Amino acid sequence: MGLIRMIARPALAAPFILQGFSALRHPAKNREQVDNVGVFISAIDEDISDKKKDMIIRATGVVQVVAGVLLSVGKFQKLSGAVLATTQLPIALGKNPVWAVADEDAPQAREGLVTSLALAGGALLAVADNKGRPSLGYRYHAWKNHRQEAKEAGHDTN
Repeated sequence: MGLIRMIARPALAAPFILQGFSALRHPAKNREQVDNVGVFISAIDEDISDKKKDMIIRATGVVQVVAGVLLSVGKFQKLSGAVLATTQLPIALGKNPVWAVADEDAPQAREGLVTSLALAGGALLAVADNKGRPSLGYRYHAWKNHRQEAKEAGHDTN
């Protein structure tokens, strides 16, 4: 693993891990986030009890801690990056409800939303990281071109 990856992965995973531990230890502090995205959840379940909210918050916390640790050590980086990006999107909306804040609080909410979305973007970059190797698409096209050249040269490509 390169030096940059050795430093960047844990640095990217740290906010997710801390956020997950906070959700596990203090779910009541995060209930407002669930209420803020309740507009979207109400289509699924009309009335969400505090017990259900705590369960959702803790489950998300466990997922973030596990995926964050896996990303920081470089295991299952594509899967863990995708999971972290996916869990970050509703959290970003819950923490920064730009549609429901007063005009004087709107700039701060927008800044927080952009910061949270940047974390999700960083996790998506971890999904796209091939550790310096060419992508599967590139390797397939290179193999296909090599095969075509060998065929034109009269070599057997079976």
